[in-house]
Amino acid sequence: MTKYPLFIILSIFALSVNGQPGALKLTTTRNDDKSVDFSYEKKYHGSYYLEVYLTSLNNTVHNGYRGVIKNNRGKIFRLRPQNENASIGFNYSYKYLRGSPNPKFDKDFRYLLPYRGTAQVEDLSNLNVEYFGARQAKDWRALMFKLTPGDTIYAARKGLVVEVVNHHLPDTTNAYSYYPLVNYIIVEHPDGTFAKYTGFYSEKINVLPGQTIFPNDPIGIVAQYDSEGIAQLRFQVYYLNFANSEGGRK
Repeated sequence: MTKYPLFIILSIFALSVNGQPGALKLTTTRNDDKSVDFSYEKKYHGSYYLEVYLTSLNNTVHNGYRGVIKNNRGKIFRLRPQNENASIGFNYSYKYLRGSPNPKFDKDFRYLLPYRGTAQVEDLSNLNVEYFGARQAKDWRALMFKLTPGDTIYAARKGLVVEVVNHHLPDTTNAYSYYPLVNYIIVEHPDGTFAKYTGFYSEKINVLPGQTIFPNDPIGIVAQYDSEGIAQLRFQVYYLNFANSEGGRK
C-alpha cells in the first residue's frame, strides 16, 4: 500500500457533459394580454446551461435565450405581441448541459483526500478513448483508490450535491475491469467544477441532492467492487465544454 499526502492536486479536465434526457423541461404559457411566457423546471439541483431557439415567429420579435440557470424552476423570458389584438405564432427547440461553460478555476487547487489512512492509487483510463475511438481531452485525469469495503468516504471540497444514485447492488460473483452499475455522488463546486465520487454501498450514502457539504464531511460508505473483495472509489473532477448536448424539441 502506498501512503499519500493529506491532499491531492488534480488535473481537472474538460468533459463533454450530456444533458441527461428529461433533466430539464421547458413549457410555455399564453397570457390574457397575448404575451407568451417561457418557463423551465429542472429535475436536478445545480447549474445548467440552456439555449432556446425560436423559429417561424409571427407577430413578435425575439432572439431566443442563452444562459445559465441555477434554480429548480422559473421563468426565462416573455414574447410580446407586436399587434396587441392578435396572437403570437412560434416554434421552438432547446438544448441544455449541466454546468456553467468555461468556468474560471485554479488548476493548482488542493483537494483533500476522500478517505482516511492509506490506499493504493491508480490512474483510470478514458473509456471513450480506449474503446470508442474518441480523442483524449486535454489534461484528462481520473483516480481510483483501492480501499477496504466499509471504509468511510469524505468530501474533498465544499460544494452542492447535485445528483445521487443510490440503488445499485454490487455484483461480487465475478471480477470486472469496469462495472457501470455503481452508486455515485456528483458535487458542484463554487468555481463551476464538478466532482464525481463513485463506488458506494446502496443506501449507505449520507447526503441528499440540494445539500451543501464541506471538506471532511462523511458522505458515504464505499462498497466491495467485485469478487476480488476490494473497494474501488473512483474520483474525478471535471468542467463543462460544448462538445455534445441533449435536449428537447417541439
